[in-house]
Amino acid sequence: MGLAQNAYIEASNVYETSLEENYKKNNGIFYTDVSLAEKMISELKIPENSIILDPCCGAGVFLYAAKKRGYDSVFGADQDADAIKFCIENTQGGTFATIAYKIPRNMIKESENREELSSPGIYFLFGRDDENDKPLVYIGEAENIIARLKQHLDKKDNWNEAITFISKDSNLNKAHIKYLENRFYTIAKMCGRYSIDNSNIPTKSTVSEAEVAELEEFIYNAKILVNALGHKTFESYSEKQTNEKENNPIFYISAGNGKASMIATSDGYVLQKGSCIHITSAESLNNGIKKKVEQSRNNGEIKDNILQEDKLFSSSSSAAAFATGYRISGPQQWKTIDGTTLKSYETNK
Repeated sequence: MGLAQNAYIEASNVYETSLEENYKKNNGIFYTDVSLAEKMISELKIPENSIILDPCCGAGVFLYAAKKRGYDSVFGADQDADAIKFCIENTQGGTFATIAYKIPRNMIKESENREELSSPGIYFLFGRDDENDKPLVYIGEAENIIARLKQHLDKKDNWNEAITFISKDSNLNKAHIKYLENRFYTIAKMCGRYSIDNSNIPTKSTVSEAEVAELEEFIYNAKILVNALGHKTFESYSEKQTNEKENNPIFYISAGNGKASMIATSDGYVLQKGSCIHITSAESLNNGIKKKVEQSRNNGEIKDNILQEDKLFSSSSSAAAFATGYRISGPQQWKTIDGTTLKSYETNK
């Protein structure tokens, strides 16, 4: 796991005292004693299989304490790159220990002097697909991450943020990153939340069974971090629904030649795959909804007036209008199989 406790405490103290007081004050930096961090982790009584994320981890005191108590899924983030470097060196293990960098497009050139970004890795470029009204992602691999990101500044203008992943000791080789690129592409495609900007399906390389196990752990960690950094690229609607279905009922509405179904989730209102969609739109239908329906018919999301994949809406009325083809009150018209309206459910639950 890195250094033994006494050595870790000593190294952490050396790092902390190396920082100027004004720097710590101006950046809100305060380091917690290891023994206090251990006591806090113990008192919190965190369930055994929990995922722990420290958003301001500094030199990793809480991560160290959590790992010492046996937690495996432990992640940290910080704006201090030197602190992160110390944290990685002293709290991570594994062949492909995962390191992530979130870089705004306008800071790519400012990041080119960071030596670790010259390593092999995987990267995601995030933007917006205005044509299909969905978030956009490009998934790529490179033997020199920062060099490839600089190339994309000239070649692609539809992204505003990059998230990159490298391994702690630069253990990823070309076969590894090709494997990762294909797997991330496949998972993102299956989840269906983002438009994928790749023009071709990435080639999947052959790696050993032992490497597959390590790389799949890398993927697991990266999925958690991408989500924590603001992108649900690798979380499917169906997975979300499965986790929430026990408490959230399915609502129905008449549409087209049958019914549409919808579930209310923490992300919004999900019109479910298999829902019937109207054949002809009413003139009074909102132009934005008309455009969404037309786009969905053109890109294959709607075939034979049936929705082919889950579709997220910010309001229940928009989901209802998309399905029925006319203006309608979602809270009043979406109903469970026993006749309970969405409005009644949300008001009384």
